[in-house]
Amino acid sequence: MASYELVYWPNFSGRAEPIIFILNHFKADYIINNEVNEFIENNNRNDSSNNPVFACPIIKKNGTDVVIAQTVAIVRYLAKEFNFIPSGSDDEVLNTSLNTVDLWNEAYLARTRDADKGENFIENRTKKWAKIFEKILSNSNGDYLYGDLSYVDFLLFNVIRAVEFMHGKDGIEPFTSLENFGNWFNSMFNVDSIKTYFEGESYLPVVYPDVKFVDQENNNN
Repeated sequence: MASYELVYWPNFSGRAEPIIFILNHFKADYIINNEVNEFIENNNRNDSSNNPVFACPIIKKNGTDVVIAQTVAIVRYLAKEFNFIPSGSDDEVLNTSLNTVDLWNEAYLARTRDADKGENFIENRTKKWAKIFEKILSNSNGDYLYGDLSYVDFLLFNVIRAVEFMHGKDGIEPFTSLENFGNWFNSMFNVDSIKTYFEGESYLPVVYPDVKFVDQENNNN
């Protein structure tokens, strides 16, 4: 049975979380290596035959030369490994996958760089994003984005959890208030492998504590 080494920063799951979801879902044998810089330096040596990588998350399939970076590239690779490919056209699925990356980046930059700490993001951007994913779910022939559960659901679930972590309930309300999206979001919490991970000792917060949303009004009471 194949085993994997997942390379990511310590103490939070971040963009590695969808990869963790997949590995856990298929009960894969894996470890998490937090020595990111050391791994990249060793992997990218001139005498190494491995694919050069720039940043984590990174996954290595042990016993092979397979080394892949970037969340979407990794989950698509694992989807082929575990036959976890959604039923939609590959171009549409890739488009949705990359949209989750854009949403993550918007949410993170709004929280860390915008002077309003994300007020404009919540007020104006989340509603637009929510309509995109609601439309996909409304066209689905099942409970998930493309019918049956697939890696794209894990990508989106990770991002919405990150949005909530960084922007609070107001950040995800434009999504979860929509009928199909709300049902999908609730169903993700009922996936057995996700429940097991959330309740287990290996669980990690989705983003690092410095960007966690704090309800100032309730915090001061």
